[in-house]
Amino acid sequence: MKKILLAFLSAILLVACSEDDGKIYVGEHNYYVMAPSEVSEHKGTFDYQEKLFPRYYIYRADEWPREDLNDASSYDLPRIQFYWANMSDKSHPMYTEYEGQVKVWSMKTDGTDLRLVLDALPDPKGSGSGKMVRSPNMRYLAFGYGGSGKAVYDLKTGETDFLDYRGPIGFVWAEDSSYLYYLINGSHGPITYRWDAETHEKTQVDVAINDSGVILNGKRITVNTYGVGEYIEETSEQISVIHGGEISNFLLKKLAQSIVQLVLLESMLGQNRNSTHFLLI
Repeated sequence: MKKILLAFLSAILLVACSEDDGKIYVGEHNYYVMAPSEVSEHKGTFDYQEKLFPRYYIYRADEWPREDLNDASSYDLPRIQFYWANMSDKSHPMYTEYEGQVKVWSMKTDGTDLRLVLDALPDPKGSGSGKMVRSPNMRYLAFGYGGSGKAVYDLKTGETDFLDYRGPIGFVWAEDSSYLYYLINGSHGPITYRWDAETHEKTQVDVAINDSGVILNGKRITVNTYGVGEYIEETSEQISVIHGGEISNFLLKKLAQSIVQLVLLESMLGQNRNSTHFLLI
């Protein structure tokens, strides 16, 4: 009887240790732990939040929850989207070619609610390229891959529409998500195409965009290394321009990019709390 009791108590202790090791499992093979934020000794003048953040360990991506447009709890904060190969160590016993492929993920800005967005780039062995841009209605993801390839992923249907493989990466969405501007290389430099979200038709247009821009309140704001241009979206008439002047082109572009992101984020959160702007920093 004593042996049975001791065995029973040992089993309880083993279970308790498993539950108290800090691992929070998501599926059979994946988990995360809450760990203190790591601040580099070369942090400069920036202030960092010293708090607990999730640290993810994903060995089977197909078990991880996908981003669900119908799950309102995922959109109570802005989200960050990024490229990530969840496993890179080929010597790990759980490594597979699929787990080592670059995928698209998103999470809330507080580091929680990590979701898998896209696990199959058009080039499975390639990497992500340039900036991903989510449509304002959150349904479509415009992304680059393999250096210069461009495509749009539909979170509702799970389909990927190939755009082009030539030229620089640059995307700008319509305010109502009905079309997307993107860049390709022409015979005399970059040219702009327009992708229709309903018909998937691609048409060359005479519109100025760059890798950083936004359409807001009927105006298209475009950022490049020389300044910031503002256009009436319907007519492409330029209504204002800010030149770099004596300011460093690099600093101007970084500042302008931040302004565009913050203006759009404030507008979307202020007008519709159910909408979420996706940041890519």
